[in-house]
Amino acid sequence: MDETKRQELLKEKDEITRRLAEISSRSTNYGSDVDAGDEESHETEEIGLNLGLEQPLKDRLAEIEDELSSD
Repeated sequence: MDETKRQELLKEKDEITRRLAEISSRSTNYGSDVDAGDEESHETEEIGLNLGLEQPLKDRLAEIEDELSSD
């Protein structure tokens, strides 16, 4: 692998790592009020959205790490 490709992969890896950290740091705590069904619904929806965002990023990160390690 040439150095330009390696640098591009490292840059993409850093960006994905930053985005994953940002997603995981989002607060999904809407409180523990038993009567707050809407809040729990929003929390569940946000957790699902975060998981939907995380998995493709994790998959791409694994691909990048494989490419870098096979060099």
